[in-house]
Amino acid sequence: MRAAGCEMQAPREFGGEAILAVHTASYLEFLKTAYDRWKQAFGENRAGPYACAHASPTRYPARVPASIQAQLGYFLSGGSAPVDASTWAAAMCALDVADRVAGGLREGYRSAVRQGITPMPTLPAASLFPSEEDRAQLVWNRRREG
Repeated sequence: MRAAGCEMQAPREFGGEAILAVHTASYLEFLKTAYDRWKQAFGENRAGPYACAHASPTRYPARVPASIQAQLGYFLSGGSAPVDASTWAAAMCALDVADRVAGGLREGYRSAVRQGITPMPTLPAASLFPSEEDRAQLVWNRRREG
């Protein structure tokens, strides 16, 4: 990346408020505590290196079950997404990186607009990130090109 002229930046810590707009507090608490609760339920020697759902409760989907075994099925919906000791840290790191990337996309989009470059309409940033100011600049650029 550096050889290509890219600046390396560490992600900032995103914090918990914005993630609550996407995920429920009960899901986040589950991710944060699931592996430790799994080890506690089955004992250090029997728990294994990861917690995995063996069933998926569907009768009362609006109510979060109490047991760790049922919560694994409720939140993970099957055995294809196990939870281990590093799941919470990895999820938070992924959130921080995604925030940094999204910020870079937004800034790159705005920079292009300020320079008179009209992003391709198929570029996701063209529909996801324009502010009112960016849209006004795009209109001005198109009229100028005109």
